Amino acid sequence: MASTLRVGAAQIAPKFFDKAGTLAKTVQVIDEAGRLGLDLLVFPETYFAAYPYWRGAVSVRRSTELVVEMQRSALRVPGEETEELGAAARRARVNCVVGCNELDDRPGSLTLYNTLVFLGRDGRLLGRHRKLMPTHSERVYWGMGDASDIRVFDMDMARSADSSATSTI
Repeated sequence: MASTLRVGAAQIAPKFFDKAGTLAKTVQVIDEAGRLGLDLLVFPETYFAAYPYWRGAVSVRRSTELVVEMQRSALRVPGEETEELGAAARRARVNCVVGCNELDDRPGSLTLYNTLVFLGRDGRLLGRHRKLMPTHSERVYWGMGDASDIRVFDMDMARSADSSATSTI
């Protein structure tokens, strides 16, 4: 393991409610992180592709319409977008943590989760972590996570105490 790590925080905005546009922008940022030689690049909470900034500021009807847009721009984990993000991480040789609105993977469920997606430098989807307890009015938008995804994800720059630990989604 290296004695020095290069870590970056992607302080950028998504293309609001635009999953494809946000994905293209993210791939460019990951490519730049690779050119900079970063070991780890971290994106903001709910970066894909909206935080409900309108909470309490719009009518119930408009808020409902906006939640539908949140669902449309949410990611499935695993899914096409996480595969493309993994491919970008592999090309750039950068470990990534990406915040997203995640659409539940249970058939028929439209529950959204405030999720962090962990990608290895080799492009593998290491796992996800759903926010355990959305705060106050966030509970209107996101479901509660559970302890099933609380784990350490091994990356080539850091290892858990149990090197035999594996993760599954």
